[in-house]
Amino acid sequence: MKESFNLIINGVGGQGILLLSNIIGNACAITEKRLITQELHGLAQRSGPVITHIRIGEEIYSPRVPIGGADVILSTEAI
Repeated sequence: MKESFNLIINGVGGQGILLLSNIIGNACAITEKRLITQELHGLAQRSGPVITHIRIGEEIYSPRVPIGGADVILSTEAI
C-alpha cells in the first residue's frame, strides 16, 4: 500500500481552487488523515494563476509535491 497521496489542483482565481483545497482538508481532518498543503497565488485577485499542492500521508514533511510525484493533477483551466 502506498504511504502517501499527492494532488495538485490548478486554475485561475475565482474558480474555487482554494475552496476545493479547503474541502479536501476538512475531509482529511474528519477522517484523521495527516495533510499538508501549499497554496501559490497569482498577483491578481481574480484571473491570476492559483496552484495548490496537497499531500496526504503519515511520513510527509514538505508541503510541495516533488517533480514527477503527483498522483493526480486536477486542472480547471483548459490548456
